[in-house]
Amino acid sequence: MTQRFQIEDLIAQDASGVVFRALDLETNTVVAVRRFFPFGADGGGLNEEQQTAYNIALGRLAGLNHPSMRSVICGGCDAIDGMPYIATEWIPGKPLGTFLENQPLKPAEAINVITSALEVSELLSRVLAEEGIWVETHVQTIVVGDEGTGRGVTFWISPLKWLSRNDEQNSLDTIVALTEEIMGWKGQTVGDNSARGLGGWLKWLRSASKTTTLGEAREMLAASTGMEPPTPSKQLVRQAAARPSVPLKAM
Repeated sequence: MTQRFQIEDLIAQDASGVVFRALDLETNTVVAVRRFFPFGADGGGLNEEQQTAYNIALGRLAGLNHPSMRSVICGGCDAIDGMPYIATEWIPGKPLGTFLENQPLKPAEAINVITSALEVSELLSRVLAEEGIWVETHVQTIVVGDEGTGRGVTFWISPLKWLSRNDEQNSLDTIVALTEEIMGWKGQTVGDNSARGLGGWLKWLRSASKTTTLGEAREMLAASTGMEPPTPSKQLVRQAAARPSVPLKAM
């Protein structure tokens, strides 16, 4: 990939890619470096056109900061095999899946996770100029920051989704699945008043996931659970751009 990073440890690996903890030698800070397998572990890298699209997505994500998002430091494609990769800030913590091993989340915790996923996705949708769930929603990729980090639930940007845009990408089915998993509701019928109104919202989203917008989903979630109205998307973008950021550099 580059001589900029000194790999310290292998954190995770699956069919979609590999994650390393590494030392950024330019800033002397610990970062997370993720190398994607766009066509599976045995597949090849991206072609020239795909690499251009991937780099465009990375460029649009540069300089964005949000408390629930692991900010992009740099990224690109390997010059040798065309494999895409991305370096993000490292946030010490545990995967959300660890907290689900013994019991589902409490209603307030679940509402916070879902609210954060929708908010970050709407922020990225505004920046990428296309509606979609642009974060990883598998519970093993969602990290809950350790005490002292000042961070709660954080999501990983998935610029690789920019290459496979389709109708499924634009639907909120992944948010339905995430809600069901963190509440233990998969395959269940839940009442409207369950989990402080989250049940009613899930019932609505199950039928509207392919037609509703992120903004509508956020507004409905707030109304169903008695929360304050969500921050408008334009304000999200202003706030994300105003926070201190690390400039994106090609690797």
